[in-house]
Amino acid sequence: MNTPIVAFYQEKRQLTQDKIKRFNRIINRLSFARLALILGGGVVLFKVVQSESVWLTLISSFLILIVFMWLVAKQSKLTKDKEEAEDDLTIVENELNCQAGTTSIYSDGAEFINDKHGYTSDLDVFGINSIYHRINRAATIDGRSMLARWLSVAATDKEIADRQQAVKELEEDPSWGLNFLARLVFALKEQSNFKDTLVSYLNKPYADFGNSLLRFYTKVAPYILSINIVLSFFYGTPFSNIAPLLFIFNILLTMAYAGKVSQIAAGIGRMGNLLERFGKVYESVERRGWQADLLKDGLLSKGQKEGEKTISQSIRELGSLINKLDYRLNILVATFLNGIFLWDFRQVFAILDWRKTHHYEMAKLFDELACLEAW
Repeated sequence: MNTPIVAFYQEKRQLTQDKIKRFNRIINRLSFARLALILGGGVVLFKVVQSESVWLTLISSFLILIVFMWLVAKQSKLTKDKEEAEDDLTIVENELNCQAGTTSIYSDGAEFINDKHGYTSDLDVFGINSIYHRINRAATIDGRSMLARWLSVAATDKEIADRQQAVKELEEDPSWGLNFLARLVFALKEQSNFKDTLVSYLNKPYADFGNSLLRFYTKVAPYILSINIVLSFFYGTPFSNIAPLLFIFNILLTMAYAGKVSQIAAGIGRMGNLLERFGKVYESVERRGWQADLLKDGLLSKGQKEGEKTISQSIRELGSLINKLDYRLNILVATFLNGIFLWDFRQVFAILDWRKTHHYEMAKLFDELACLEAW
């Protein structure tokens, strides 16, 4: 057993466990703070309402709402940080278990067993306690398949030398390796072919959605509505009548295109949150300076031109757009957002623009990720 690496894993485990405990304490305090705010805010509002001051009531309600939203946002962020720390703990405990000779959380490659293969069956390359089982750290389907291919097909001398150089570089930075694996724990739970799902969606013919006039109106609609609301305070009618009519018109316009919006949203399911997670994975690759030829020549390792978004930022942007489009599934939220902002149209146009710019590189990005997992 490699004592130094085991000591490293044990230290990591202790630090991560302490971090999770700290997150739990803070999250519990925020929960109590929210409860106290609700109770205390209710008492304050009751007193303020009795004062019969409209402005004081509005200001008090606004301040209580702002503080409550801040507490919710803070707790939500800490919960995500805690979930990441739990993924860190899952990975480091798995490495300790592997060092102790117990079962790994990763696939043993049984699906790749081929009794007719020239050597993999005789050498126990796949299956429980096989070579594949010992070295596999791939969470995605593509990563597992790539590692299986490398073990099943003879490599050239140059390929072997290049892979050994890449492995050596990764071995010298175990902290980065643990973080990389931890950010992909979600893929172990999902067990979906993310590459096929996303590439298939991005390569579909672009939907004939709207036209330049609809794009223009989508941009200016919130401003037109806001201007009418402001003018209604100063001049009353007819502006006070126009604003509700504009709101209703926007809702009807959204309903008219609801079918096309659903077609564009179809096929990506819950990919929004998953893409934001992949964005973090890609970000960890971008931030590291690579030396090995196989690692430094990829899309993720090349620097961006000044002013351009990084690939990880672009991936997370698409995830955010998909999540925002999902707001339409809540009828009350959708009515409000579409009535004012034409929300569905904004997200659809942004997604279509993203597809035109980035769809060509997605397959290569997932292949690069699969290579990193296989190494």
